[in-house]
Amino acid sequence: MPRVLSTLLVVLLLGGTAAAFAVTQGLKIEPSPILAPHIDKVFSPVCDCASRDAGIRFKLRKPDRVQLDIVDSNGDVVRELVSGKRLRRGVVTYTWNGRDDQGDFVGEGIYKPRVHLTDQHRTIDLPNEMRVDTTAPTITVVSVAPREFSPDGDGRRDRAVIRYSLSERAHALLFVGPRRVVTYNRTTRLESRT
Repeated sequence: MPRVLSTLLVVLLLGGTAAAFAVTQGLKIEPSPILAPHIDKVFSPVCDCASRDAGIRFKLRKPDRVQLDIVDSNGDVVRELVSGKRLRRGVVTYTWNGRDDQGDFVGEGIYKPRVHLTDQHRTIDLPNEMRVDTTAPTITVVSVAPREFSPDGDGRRDRAVIRYSLSERAHALLFVGPRRVVTYNRTTRLESRT
């Protein structure tokens, strides 16, 4: 009798292991309920620019009740963007303004969207990272030539060339008094006629 029980126990363990393996393999080949995620990689919620919000876009394979959270690098929820909203299949688009649930700006760092699908009992951390950057770039003027000019249209000394460098990719604006004269994107050299 003890031999039959030990054989039965081994058979049950082998059967349970095979069943667990089959379920695991089935989950691996099950198509993801979320397709084509696109998340803005870097944004600055404190700037007065186009990149002050992060766009979050993905496709739902089928309708579901969705909760969309923003989590920090420790996996802690800092903002609940969507709370259990029933969504159709197709493209889902939201934006995050870099604020937490209390309305304060989050600190610089890496954040990710987390999607909970209630009907499917699944929670998915999207692999796309968003980096919140709240430190303004520094600008260093390399040269200004000529130092004095008179833009009176006579063709002499009507133009100034300003060369500068930036600590990171940024947009440069040139103001003469209160008037904005030139906007340049991601450049290390700016020329302006004033």
